[in-house]
Amino acid sequence: MVPGRTEQCTPEPAYRSDLPTDAAAMRTHLAEHRSGEAGDVNAAGKDVLFLAESYLRPQTRAALYEAAAAVPGLRAVEHVTDGAGRPGIGIAWPSTNGAEQMVPVFHPETYAYLGTSRYTAVIVHTVVDEVGQTG
Repeated sequence: MVPGRTEQCTPEPAYRSDLPTDAAAMRTHLAEHRSGEAGDVNAAGKDVLFLAESYLRPQTRAALYEAAAAVPGLRAVEHVTDGAGRPGIGIAWPSTNGAEQMVPVFHPETYAYLGTSRYTAVIVHTVVDEVGQTG
C-alpha cells in the first residue's frame, strides 16, 4: 500500500429498494447472491450481516430476519449486547477467525442493526447522496 492512497472500492447504495419484502423471495435472493459455497455458514451469516448494515424498508428488514432464521447454521440469540452494551437480539453463527461466534445485534423492537456482540456499535447511521459527502 502506498502512503496517502486508499484501496479502490465500488460504491454501493446504502438504501436498498431492490430487495424482496417477503421471506420466501428473500431466501431466494440470499441463495442466488451468496458470497461463498453452498452450505458455508460463515458466508451465509456475512451475507445477512451485509444486508442488515444497509438501510432497508421495514418489510425488507422483516423478510431478511425471517429468511435468516431458515438458513441452516444460523440461529437466533436473545439477551445479547452490542459493543456499547445496548441490549438486543442477535443472529449467531460459528466464526472462522478464532472467535467463539459472530453475533450481529439488533434492536429488540425496531430490529435496527446495532453492531456486533461485544465488539462494535453503530451509534449513528447516516446516508449521503454522493461519494465523499459526510453526514
